[in-house]
Amino acid sequence: MLLTSGGFLLTSLGRPGSTLSLALFVAGAIAIDFGVQANVVLGFRSLFVLGAEARSRLNGLYMATFFLAGAAGSAVGAWAYAVGGWMLATAIGATLPLCALIYLATERD
Repeated sequence: MLLTSGGFLLTSLGRPGSTLSLALFVAGAIAIDFGVQANVVLGFRSLFVLGAEARSRLNGLYMATFFLAGAAGSAVGAWAYAVGGWMLATAIGATLPLCALIYLATERD
């Protein structure tokens, strides 16, 4: 989640239109993708340690939740870009993974 948040922050660095900005954008996109995929793998790992009966039901719920959250994030990102440009979209993109990390860090078992 820190990697994903940092990837969003990378995309806001550099002078817009510069070669450095493009390079940071590519590096940020790779960091975001890697962070999201790592989170998915860790989520699946948690599911696969469960029994087969619970695993199949929870896998469907996990994927449905993941899809809905992705769709909501896309809608919020489009809104943020339309209202505040790239900086607002980047700020929201960097903040949401940090909120999730804070929630997980304070979750009681």
